[in-house]
Amino acid sequence: MYSILFNRLNNKLYKNKINKNRNRINKIISEKEFYFDKLEKESLVPMTYRNLYALDRFITYFKNGRADSLKEAINLFEQEVRHEEQINELRIMQQLQEATYQKANEATTLGWINLFVRR
Repeated sequence: MYSILFNRLNNKLYKNKINKNRNRINKIISEKEFYFDKLEKESLVPMTYRNLYALDRFITYFKNGRADSLKEAINLFEQEVRHEEQINELRIMQQLQEATYQKANEATTLGWINLFVRR
């Protein structure tokens, strides 16, 4: 009973707070849309790379002198992404090898145990 009343009161307070700040919320939403449109029209960075990870990497490339143009930064980024994917695939293969080796050791141990038990 208490939790139902608490939830209802909480929902009412939440709705009141939203209604109280409705103008501010609408203003922020319209500003967001304006800046997204502006970014879409004026950005030199292709849409694929408009995320924090890629943009952070681009900034690092420019700061460290690894890239002098956006094209170089994109190519470096793609190269590093492919390299990371290859490293991850190698890690997975290594884990599979370790699991296979472990199973082979278990099979060998069981074979020896069976050999001695049958005698």
